[in-house]
Amino acid sequence: MIVVVARADSSSRYVADAKTVKEYYTNNYHPVTVLNKGDVITTVQVKNGVKESIDVVVKEDVMFYVKNNINKDDFKVDYVGGNVLKAPVEVGTSLGSIEITLGDERYKTIPLETQEFVDMTTFAKVLKFVSDNILIIGVGIIVVSGIVVLTIKKGTKKEII
Repeated sequence: MIVVVARADSSSRYVADAKTVKEYYTNNYHPVTVLNKGDVITTVQVKNGVKESIDVVVKEDVMFYVKNNINKDDFKVDYVGGNVLKAPVEVGTSLGSIEITLGDERYKTIPLETQEFVDMTTFAKVLKFVSDNILIIGVGIIVVSGIVVLTIKKGTKKEII
């Protein structure tokens, strides 16, 4: 807490009032750390990934100044987001958020992002390549099939003559 009293000498009633406010605040409020950096909020499944799941973690400490009769256990932390991601998962992919409430009052909503990269499995990469290039692959198969059929027909005609 910072109290600023502008243009007042040390004997001023403004300074005395600022001291009173500071004393009230320090006597009636205290810091409560609800979450620590690195706390795991939940685990999210990664579909077709080289890792089956990743932990959703808090990027920084979450702290509030609250009345002295409130402690960490009075806060409720809810994860709002999906439980499955599809590989590849890039660093910084949005995972939803956590909502921190005390009773009926929402204190803070914190967006969550992935902290690590998860690549696709080799099989998933092959399937993705095929699905992304199905038209080209289809045309290639038709062209090759046509060439094979024409070659066979040519070879058959020569043998008959």
